Amino acid sequence: MLDYALFPYIAALTALLLAAGMVWMASAKQKPATLRLLLLFAAVFGWIVFNTLELVSLSEDWTLFWTRVSYPFIVATPVFWIQFLLFYYNYPRMLRLPQCLAWWIIPIFGLAMMWSNESHHLFWPSYTFVPVGRFLGLRVVHGPAFFIQWGYAYLLLIAGLVLIARESFRTAKMYRGQSRWLSVGGITVLVFNSVYVSQVIPGWHKDYTPIGLALGILCFFIALFRYQFLTVLPIRKQMLFDALDDGILVVDGEQKIISVNPAAQQLFGIQEEQVIGQPIATALPYLPQLVELIAAPQAEWREMQVIGPAGGLESVRSLLVKSRRIENVFANFWGLMLLARDATYEKHIEHEQQEERQFALALSEIAAALNSTRELDSLLDMILNILPRITNCDSANIMLIEDGCGVVKRSLQSSQVGFALPVATTENMRWMVENRQPLVMPDTLDFPAWIFHPETTWVRSYVGAPIVQQEQVIGFINLDSPTPNLYNARTAERLMSVANHVAIAIQNARLFEQLQELAVTDELTGIDNRRGFFALANREFERALRYQHPLTVLMMDIDHFKDVNDRLGHPAGDVVLRRIAQECAQEIRKIDLLGRYGGEEFVFALTETTLEQAYQTAERIRARIEALVTETPAGTSQVTVSLGVAELCPKCRSLQNLIDHADQALYEAKQAGRNRVEVYCGE
Repeated sequence: MLDYALFPYIAALTALLLAAGMVWMASAKQKPATLRLLLLFAAVFGWIVFNTLELVSLSEDWTLFWTRVSYPFIVATPVFWIQFLLFYYNYPRMLRLPQCLAWWIIPIFGLAMMWSNESHHLFWPSYTFVPVGRFLGLRVVHGPAFFIQWGYAYLLLIAGLVLIARESFRTAKMYRGQSRWLSVGGITVLVFNSVYVSQVIPGWHKDYTPIGLALGILCFFIALFRYQFLTVLPIRKQMLFDALDDGILVVDGEQKIISVNPAAQQLFGIQEEQVIGQPIATALPYLPQLVELIAAPQAEWREMQVIGPAGGLESVRSLLVKSRRIENVFANFWGLMLLARDATYEKHIEHEQQEERQFALALSEIAAALNSTRELDSLLDMILNILPRITNCDSANIMLIEDGCGVVKRSLQSSQVGFALPVATTENMRWMVENRQPLVMPDTLDFPAWIFHPETTWVRSYVGAPIVQQEQVIGFINLDSPTPNLYNARTAERLMSVANHVAIAIQNARLFEQLQELAVTDELTGIDNRRGFFALANREFERALRYQHPLTVLMMDIDHFKDVNDRLGHPAGDVVLRRIAQECAQEIRKIDLLGRYGGEEFVFALTETTLEQAYQTAERIRARIEALVTETPAGTSQVTVSLGVAELCPKCRSLQNLIDHADQALYEAKQAGRNRVEVYCGE
């Protein structure tokens, strides 16, 4: 027979260990699962303490009293055990409030039956007090209510052991030491209690389950300090499976779906209960690529599109899917695991980056165009051809404001060139002029002010940007599409960047034209200067030579012009020069050329004109100037001119030769008395 005298000492030592463990856990309560284990230790502590008081009591009443006091801790221990393990292995669904309350139905029933046993004897049909050494033991006959409670407690203890064993195979190998010692502790308690209840040892009247609890607690401490129990919690593989952001869909050898995690349900737009057991071709008919992927000999990432509503999704998703072979312990093929990753965001970013690269390249080409030419028409053509590479558009045009109207100067559709709309009454242009900002119309049907002109009735999506130069809007860039909601604020921002380049291009082209004009125009008279005249006259000279057409040159000099400057002053002389230039320009044809050769000398190139016709023109000019009276600030002036005429002949090898001939005739006119016309006769 066991020595009952050792029991109080063993129980006291166990209680001290439990108390120390509870103090440690209370100080480390921030660690996961600590509260549940603290409750379990508290229940075991109460069980051991009051069970010991039952043994050491010297009266039957106190023995029975302490037995009844210990029972709440006895029935609570299996409940706290299973709840601790469920929390430890992360089964939150089993720990919700309704489930937690359900765990206590049988224990509360057992306590009620025990405390009311005297009225029905269903818990203990009978009990007797047996002296054991110097202690008093309680020998009970267990009734049906006790066995209900006892069976429920055993069920919880065994369920916990099964849970430990199951999870030990689902967690990493390093956590199996924890599981092993938890199992040893639970089995020890189960064995000691089974021996007591079954009374297989005849002389064992005392419940030695607390001794089993002491050994179980020792196993807990080994797991606690040797295997980082409570410090590092295991994560169930199922939990990882469910928590993955990537979708996992498992099919067996017959291509039937046997498992699908929440991420895959969301990616493929399916419900687990609807597809489990279904062939993948039936469950996901809108993704035949999956069947092809399963049949592929090599595992590789493939891109697939899932489009609602077929996929149960609100929008298009780009998925990357890869298959992975699953083998059993004998290395035989068992099935496939399909890994799915949502690549929609990456594809969107990739598309945006590609657009940004295209946009940057387009801007660099526009900048290069600005440096390659200064001709406005060429620049507008180059910019217009670059626009479709910046964004999708079915029509694009560049408008310039002329006389209050936006006039299409360049367009991808040639029929639009010359099309004009008044800015003041065209709402989109008026708004851009007032705000100097781009304008987006995702759908023109939503804008009552949109003008449905025959040229614009087909437009559903519109974006425009003003061309701003020196705080003034001088034109617009317009993009049109029959597809609604094609353009957005991002498109408008990019188009505004292009419009700024166009503004620079127009400004540079106009400045270039002005510089060119200044380079070939005489600042005083407004007609061509010597450089400008030679540039144009040389082309006419070459043409006359090539086609054997007549060409004559007049050289004109104002007679005694120095007297005008001396008598009236140089400002008055400038007025005279300007007036004579205007009179000469009115006397010749538009196809003829007039330039200031230098000082008071002027040169004419008369195309398609014979020598006789040129002589008559020179006489008209001479007579017109002779009759001219010019009013100046210093007084009136009336001058005459002398002219020399020469025609293109075989001896003329250059324009300068022809001008020299006319200049020689002019010299002869001056020598002959001035105010006359002389013709070059040759040597």
